[in-house]
Amino acid sequence: MQIADLFDKVISNSKYEGNYAFDDLIEHMSVSKQSGLAIAEEGTRNIILIFVRGEPEGATLIEDSGVLFGNKALYLLQHNEIFKVFLTEHLFSESLAARCRVHDKIHLKKRLSDDLPTIGGSTQSLGKLCIIIKRGGALQSGMRVTIRKGRQVLSSDITAIDGKVCFKLQNGTYDCVVVDKTHNLHRFMLDFRERFGETVIDLGGA
Repeated sequence: MQIADLFDKVISNSKYEGNYAFDDLIEHMSVSKQSGLAIAEEGTRNIILIFVRGEPEGATLIEDSGVLFGNKALYLLQHNEIFKVFLTEHLFSESLAARCRVHDKIHLKKRLSDDLPTIGGSTQSLGKLCIIIKRGGALQSGMRVTIRKGRQVLSSDITAIDGKVCFKLQNGTYDCVVVDKTHNLHRFMLDFRERFGETVIDLGGA
């Protein structure tokens, strides 16, 4: 059986978990300790990461020109891909990872520390930023809101019944990623320059 056919068979018998940006994927799988496949599809080019108990143990890149395994596949990651996650049993993921083992995991984890922001500094530059999530004007509870600086996840929280989450941040520019209840990703840029700020993000119609 070709490796692409094997992955297709695994996916068809797996539980769909959701869509994740690269940094969020690594964090989510590490915290949840789950096993499964994470697939980024870009035209005819597919990148597949294999997780075993939360750790990225295998990688495969499939494209028209051929297939790369392990570290060679990782080197072609652009780190801006969106991955679809499918959960599997631990033993099954271990078997798949054995075919495309990642030996240099620091390559993945080192990427997460790129563009690491400076958290220290003058306390006068610190403030509180509150974000209110709406959809079509209606307040949205249960939305995952993540604040990022470059590749670094600074904080993440779930909106309350009033659609609001608040974060303590240094003044500056941040990426805001909102994951709705259907696991769709919404990205925004926030420029925070006050001691206290409040902003409304409307995700549009249902």
